[in-house]
Amino acid sequence: MIALSGGATVDRRSPAVRQEVAATPRQPNGAPPTVRNVAPITSPPSTAVRILDAAERCMRRDGVGQVSMAVVAAEAGMSRGSIYNAFGDRAALVDAVLARVADRFVASSEVVVDRRRTLIGQVAEAAVFGIKHPKWQERPLACVVVKDGDELTRDEVLEFLDGKVAKWWLPDDVVFVDEIPKTSVGKFSKKDLRAQFADYELPSA
Repeated sequence: MIALSGGATVDRRSPAVRQEVAATPRQPNGAPPTVRNVAPITSPPSTAVRILDAAERCMRRDGVGQVSMAVVAAEAGMSRGSIYNAFGDRAALVDAVLARVADRFVASSEVVVDRRRTLIGQVAEAAVFGIKHPKWQERPLACVVVKDGDELTRDEVLEFLDGKVAKWWLPDDVVFVDEIPKTSVGKFSKKDLRAQFADYELPSA
């Protein structure tokens, strides 16, 4: 409470604390009530976030190829039906995890990387998606569009990523394309990318 001139006061306490005070009986001797600490109210993570967190933990632990909807469901403490309802199938879930990791990488890189003449400054757009692998079922492939007038190599891209993401997240290969296919709402179309590279053989295969 803050006293103002003229005897007025301003209550600077939070609404939760004021509500707690109002609901607490006064002491028998008329003293002000004792205020208990009120824990902040936090919202639980959404179903999709819980699933993505669980899937990423599984992939870090077991590898992309070993992750199934049942394993993710067990890790998240949810039913398999909830996983399917949220993402449709395993491929969509893996894509979502890869996309989230890529978004984190780009966001952090934009903060710390000098963009005058770095790899990020030379890339117009890039997408990472899983394709078939004879041993691991799926491994990441990166598609990169280089800005006009710039040149990049596969080794430069992989060297730039090395140390910035977990080893098992590194793409097995990098291909350079003129354009990445997109959906009607402008998002990268992983379905079209998979179809385009359905017969692509990774170097690690």
